[in-house]
Amino acid sequence: MNKNIESTTRSKMSQATSRRWYGRWIAPDLLIHNEKEAPAPRLRGEFNLDSLPEKAELYLAGVGWHELYINGQRPDDRVLAPAPSQFDKHVHYLVYDVQTLLQKGTNVIEVILGNGWYDCGTATKWRTEHTPWRDTVKLCCDLLVDDRVVFYSNNSWSWTTTPIVFNELRNGETYDARLEGTAAEWKKVAIVPSPGGIPVLETAPPCRITRYFEPCGVNKLDAFDTVYDFSINMSGVCSIDVSGPAGAEIWIDYGETLRKNGDIDNADFIMFINSGNFQRDKFILKGEGVEHFQPRFTYHGFRYAKVRVFSPEVVVHQIRAAFIHTDFAVAGSVECSDATLSALQKMTLQSYRSNFVGIPTDCPHREKNGWTGDAMLAMDCGLWNFDCANACRDFLQTVIDTQRPSGQLAAVAPTGIFGYNYWSGPAWDSVIFEYAYKLYLFTGDTETLQLHYDALVRYLDYCRSMENDEGLLDFGLGDWCHPDHFKITPVELTSTVFYYYDLTLMARFARIIGRDPQEFEARAAEVRKAILKKYPADKFDSSSELTARAAMLFFNITPEAERAGQAAALVEAVRERKHRAEFGILGAKWVPRVLAGYGYIDDAYKLFTQEDMPGWGYWVKAGETTLCEAWNLRHSHNHIMFGDVSAWMYEYLGGVRPIAEKNGFEEFVYEPQVPEAMSDFAMSHSTQYGEISSRWRRLDDNRIEFVLTVPQGCRAQVRLGSYSGEYSAGEHVFYEKYAANSSK
Repeated sequence: MNKNIESTTRSKMSQATSRRWYGRWIAPDLLIHNEKEAPAPRLRGEFNLDSLPEKAELYLAGVGWHELYINGQRPDDRVLAPAPSQFDKHVHYLVYDVQTLLQKGTNVIEVILGNGWYDCGTATKWRTEHTPWRDTVKLCCDLLVDDRVVFYSNNSWSWTTTPIVFNELRNGETYDARLEGTAAEWKKVAIVPSPGGIPVLETAPPCRITRYFEPCGVNKLDAFDTVYDFSINMSGVCSIDVSGPAGAEIWIDYGETLRKNGDIDNADFIMFINSGNFQRDKFILKGEGVEHFQPRFTYHGFRYAKVRVFSPEVVVHQIRAAFIHTDFAVAGSVECSDATLSALQKMTLQSYRSNFVGIPTDCPHREKNGWTGDAMLAMDCGLWNFDCANACRDFLQTVIDTQRPSGQLAAVAPTGIFGYNYWSGPAWDSVIFEYAYKLYLFTGDTETLQLHYDALVRYLDYCRSMENDEGLLDFGLGDWCHPDHFKITPVELTSTVFYYYDLTLMARFARIIGRDPQEFEARAAEVRKAILKKYPADKFDSSSELTARAAMLFFNITPEAERAGQAAALVEAVRERKHRAEFGILGAKWVPRVLAGYGYIDDAYKLFTQEDMPGWGYWVKAGETTLCEAWNLRHSHNHIMFGDVSAWMYEYLGGVRPIAEKNGFEEFVYEPQVPEAMSDFAMSHSTQYGEISSRWRRLDDNRIEFVLTVPQGCRAQVRLGSYSGEYSAGEHVFYEKYAANSSK
């Protein structure tokens, strides 16, 4: 990552609201949208150029999703653009380089608009159909030629229908090829109100189709239905080549698991979708040779696709799965001798990509919702593996935009009316603190701290208004997806430890940007005192003690003199459970990190690799290709909330951890740990200074070789047996005698 480029991007974010727009918001004057009809219109504007420009950029805000054409050609290969936002607060716009597509004389701009997240009419359990900004899809644009606005959206534009006669985020898309090339009537657009939000430049990488998967298995259920297996769970759509008579329909249904009869199984999901079909794309043939169909304004979560035909004359010539996600550059890698950990790394990366399609989501099928708790738990994993900082900044703004004047946040973003009250609470809301902190920790970004400082203070004041008489918080979600919900750690504890953590971060933020931290330090001390009074270590219930004990140690709430003893008690409890993961998504992050942090690396390793349920190894043994929502393999098979295993490998097996207040890896800790069952490990991570790499391997002479590469401009604080001290740029090799770990 180039440090100058990164800071320039952040400056563009800050300046985005100051740009003057010449264009007007325009939309079709009348567009039907109901359960059966939700078409994607095409808007068109014409202009003339006397000469070819040296520079030309189109500033385009098109909601929900848009597809841009300049003189019939697309300027790039992005899909599902732009990323969704809290549309009544901010609207993302994109800047397209269109210089090579313009011509002397008449030029045509055409934009096809899909409903996306903006006009989401599907009735769901999350009441997405009631979002307050819902309206007809619309756009606003300015064309700058040689830095001068020469054309923009106004009522000279016209619109018409397209063969996309239906498109919905969760239902799917219907394409009627018989409408291709027909003399559709062009009508005048209307000038309409904006979505309400301020236009801001989208700085995240675009969504793209990054790979096509061929089917690895085909199961013909009967004369009409065929199920294709694409070998891996993903987000995306199917691309199909088919022939048949005019008017014949093809249905493509998507799923990630199969019933015993080989049909796809969406029984756990369809109950959440109250109108229309679930994950079904339709193609209506025009009857002219081999025809191609690939949906443009929807995406699905699936491993399997069932193709249904209604005529024996229909022939499927080819079908492939298009993997769609935000196309992050790779920022890190992990390789190791352990097959289970290697599989978990692959599963985590696939889950992260599948659950970042414009925004971080919980799952790519049932919900596609931006659950903030899932995003927070995956933050470290994302930053270690991908150059995702700008996408995280964009999403952080969307989360902040859900904040009510009281300071309350929603548990999903974007959202209309769902996600407040019961669903939101510190364990999920802390995403705003964690995102701001980890962006600073990994990239040295202080601008985000400045930008959102007041919103963070407002949230902490909201939490203070929710304190009970004991000074604790007892609202929101807790250690979600515990294998036994009746043994979950009290929400009062998990919510309050996050409250304490947020206060400590706020004090740190204040110091970083030159504010007074004293109020937050004092409040944090009061909350810590209240936690220790209500939850002394000897009062932990045995059924929930893994998450509870780990929480107290992870956030340094346990008095320092008692921490080693409490870590020993935690590891004993883990061993009593034979390293089964008897915790939910919060414990899944805290317990392995605390174990490794206190020297019990073998026990942390066994948590990830043992193959009994509940546990990560159980998923690997079952042949999963992505991380699951539940330890017992029920519900979703593509969630990211248990994905901290990847970040854990970087930080404890690789031993690399950035040091706070040292400008994004300018200084970092190097303290690798070696489980007895592993023979080698290697990781690398690209920072703003260059690449850090860490690798180790066991040698035949009972030694372990450690190799650390420090990039120019960085310093490593080495903590490795007989080696201790500061090491600057270059490759450093260390040798240590093998010794059994204390956790054996």
